[in-house]
Amino acid sequence: MRSLTSSRAQPAADPRSAIRERAKAEGFEAVGFAAAGAPEGAPEGLAGFLAAGHHGDMAWMANTAERRSRPDVLWSEAKSIITLGANYGPADDPLPALERREPVNLTAFIRNADRTCGTMLGYEVTKRYGSAGLPDDTIRVNLTGSAGQSFGAFIPRGITLALEGEANDFVGKGLSGGKLIVRPPVTAAFAAEENVIIGNVALYGATSGEAFISGIAGERFAVRNSGAHAVVEGVGDHGCEYMTGGRVIVLGRAGRNFAAGMSGGIAYVLDTDGSFALNCNIDMVDLEHLEQPDEVALVRDLIECHVTLTGSAIGRRVLDSWPIMQRQFVAVMPRDFKRVKAAEAKARSESREPAFSELVA
Repeated sequence: MRSLTSSRAQPAADPRSAIRERAKAEGFEAVGFAAAGAPEGAPEGLAGFLAAGHHGDMAWMANTAERRSRPDVLWSEAKSIITLGANYGPADDPLPALERREPVNLTAFIRNADRTCGTMLGYEVTKRYGSAGLPDDTIRVNLTGSAGQSFGAFIPRGITLALEGEANDFVGKGLSGGKLIVRPPVTAAFAAEENVIIGNVALYGATSGEAFISGIAGERFAVRNSGAHAVVEGVGDHGCEYMTGGRVIVLGRAGRNFAAGMSGGIAYVLDTDGSFALNCNIDMVDLEHLEQPDEVALVRDLIECHVTLTGSAIGRRVLDSWPIMQRQFVAVMPRDFKRVKAAEAKARSESREPAFSELVA
């Protein structure tokens, strides 16, 4: 088989050869084509596309019933894998949103070999519109299946990834304004709030955006989160570790060492059996009641969004019994963050900016 290095030096004249060789290396037994060559405008043809190292998920090459083998469709789907990280058809094109800011609604299937789904699409948004991104939900991608690692990593404002299925580690890593929705299949026979649906270290280093997870997350959820808002139905050990900003609502049990090193943001944990304090690291935080009107409104609004977007059963039960459930939430408040908020509130009441000494006292 020709090596990747040699294929760069001498790209095949017929792109089908390169595709067959690469597919064979990936374990596919048969690849079918209806015509030779990539459509006009494809950079160096499909052979060059592969030789450049853009291997992506080779599933689109398989000769299956749902894969049409026209070369224009083949090329469209090849580009799709690079921009989105999942397989979707030629009619589902993000270009109207990217070029003209028109809302688009895409549908795709994803499998666990599809990693960093949405990241390159996010790059295309940021390249055109900078840190402001696009209006919320301009590009919505509805996915079905099992997402690979780093699902939705770094996606900016304007992109919404809605997954019906499950996802591996690092969901929403570096989330930068986008929106993530993960829920079990509608036909699932299990209770979402009792089952793990995403892996470890979700929302690591997230700076902004929203995540609605109908199910339990693995360990180290929202570690180093500095601005994203999230609703999840349970977390493993070390949740909200080193968190510096944002808001996290946990509608279920939290594992050991919750809030270790947490210096900012606020977490709200539904503590129906009174056991949460045993799992919380209180070196830097205080445990308070959910009483402040602005916090109560924020928590309820986020849970309402969670129910609307995921169909969460536990979220619906919380809302249906809100006066009772509100009293069962524990607000995890970092002491330094509370002091800064108090200094800012005092300065606002006096129509001035807070002094540096007030913020660091």
